[in-house]
Amino acid sequence: MKIGILTFHRVWNAGAFLQAVALYDLLESEGHDVAFLDYIPKSHQPKLLSNLPIRPKAILPRIKKNWISKKLAGIYSNQLSDFKVMRPIKGGDDISGSGLDLVVTSADVWNYGTKWSRDERVFFGDKIKGPKLMGYSVSLGNTDPDEQKIPEELKQAFSAYDLVFPRDETTGQFASELGLPVKEMALDAGFFLDSEKYKGVKSIEGRYIAIYALPNTLGENMIAEIKDYALKNNLKIIAPAYVQAWADISLSIISPLEWFSVIYYADCVVTNTFHGTVFSILLRKRFSTYLGHQIRMKTKDMITLLEAEKNVYQEDGDLKANLSGIHISKEKLDRHFDSSKQALIDGVNSLARDHNENTPHQQAR
Repeated sequence: MKIGILTFHRVWNAGAFLQAVALYDLLESEGHDVAFLDYIPKSHQPKLLSNLPIRPKAILPRIKKNWISKKLAGIYSNQLSDFKVMRPIKGGDDISGSGLDLVVTSADVWNYGTKWSRDERVFFGDKIKGPKLMGYSVSLGNTDPDEQKIPEELKQAFSAYDLVFPRDETTGQFASELGLPVKEMALDAGFFLDSEKYKGVKSIEGRYIAIYALPNTLGENMIAEIKDYALKNNLKIIAPAYVQAWADISLSIISPLEWFSVIYYADCVVTNTFHGTVFSILLRKRFSTYLGHQIRMKTKDMITLLEAEKNVYQEDGDLKANLSGIHISKEKLDRHFDSSKQALIDGVNSLARDHNENTPHQQAR
């Protein structure tokens, strides 16, 4: 079966990239002809210097941001060289004429509450006709449908979906209310990543604690706890991807696989991101996760499902307890892993049968 993956593989986010790679590898291992649909969100397309603001104080920061963007775009393009990538597409019309049998979306592609995502209508199924369309572990991200009603013009686009495996209960309820065929909740595709295949080589000497958190989002007390914990346990503080001014080393321009290597070889991890939490669980790390408003909705169901509440930083002083051991049952994780993997395989096979049965009739018309 010819399958195209439509997700955030070019948004300069290590977790988003790695979940896409994991999905790719799993589908390919099942004997399918898999490729990434090379859709680049408008927010991550190169900006022209002619569009720079005229105000002198704003020019230099914009030039620096533009330089970083081009650097990261090159890094992510290089990482994609090991995978089959279809020609660039601009929307659903390009997908409809691609010759694919199935398109699979994943991750926060339904996050319509943010403007940059709302404008990327192809993720909602807009103008996709011909191939079957499945959402695996799709999520509304941090969009709360009760507070941010879906625009009427987007509702029709979702009708293109033939099967949906939500990543969280909110997304599942949202899809059900739209009348979509919703299956059970599924683990993020990142859990399928072959960690031994992508671990790379340890590049940081000594033992360290990895901090994967958005800049300026950890409170002063939590930072103080991290520093104290690192000092008492003779650990360096390493911050991959996002700069932390208080860390020993910040690795701001880093590839997704380099990021994964940093997490893989860390003694423990502190994060306030969804995929920082996912890969800490996958790698059986001692970790602490803070569920801020940016990730609470999309992360809390996974935490509950895997009974990872002991890893959640809820109040000052929690860090030491969070990092005291591996609190998630391997048996429970393996059970949900197997269930999600089988759900994905069965879903693809079901849509493949349906596609094969209907294709002759479509050709006859």
